[in-house]
Amino acid sequence: MDNEVDFSRYWKLLSALLFGLTFACSEPAEEIPANTETTADQEYPELLHAEPTGEGMELAPSLTKSLSSAPQISVGAGWSDRDREDMVSLVDRSVELMTNPRFSAMAATLNDQYPKVWFAKALGFGDAAMVGSYVQRPPAPSRYLPATVVPSNGWAETGGSEGNVQISVSPALLNRYRSRDVVMRACAINTMAHEISHTISRSPTRYYYAFTDTGVGREARRTPPASYLTGDIALCLHLIDEGRIGEEDLRQCVSVWYRPKGFQSKRCDDFPGDTPIR
Repeated sequence: MDNEVDFSRYWKLLSALLFGLTFACSEPAEEIPANTETTADQEYPELLHAEPTGEGMELAPSLTKSLSSAPQISVGAGWSDRDREDMVSLVDRSVELMTNPRFSAMAATLNDQYPKVWFAKALGFGDAAMVGSYVQRPPAPSRYLPATVVPSNGWAETGGSEGNVQISVSPALLNRYRSRDVVMRACAINTMAHEISHTISRSPTRYYYAFTDTGVGREARRTPPASYLTGDIALCLHLIDEGRIGEEDLRQCVSVWYRPKGFQSKRCDDFPGDTPIR
């Protein structure tokens, strides 16, 4: 009959529509091309570890007389009394971890995991053991330069200006250090240790940093550059000291905190209580 509904036609149309929707919903997410590098500032600008600045700066005479094989970090002006006290504690703890012989010993155990680590253009690539030896005691003529920690609107940056070196960090970093969560506290140590590593200079008269964050594109960022690996090892060593993880967990712990975009700061609150760090 002319007015009879052609149900078979409508059923075919409905089936085609349902198939299309099913296919669209099950299609895998688009992958980021291999040659695309997402940077930390694109997703988490408040957590960005900025590149060190001031390469080649001539050091003030007072700095050339104060070169040392150990970090020399003071807390400058601009902090409240409470913030100053806590920042001194954060700096002291970070330096304690970096200069502990266990730091270099643990770094050496990561050699097979990180056999190619980016330092700077003048030094090229080294390995995890080389990172550990530089951090604990830089080989001559490299030395730690005196640096002052000052408050900043950014997250974290180390740079040279007018002959002096400053570590500029957000006061918000102290919120992490004051946390009752040991992992959050360790994340604050990671950031501070990372920045302190940028105070190692390859020259006794000019600021030629031994550790940069980038330099040869994707290859340098494929595994943690020396500055990031420094922060990651300090973080995990603190967790070992606090009994949060065992020494056998070092490799797994270090692998959590770095991706080519940088320090995985957004993961700092992912491990409450006894949640495994992996």
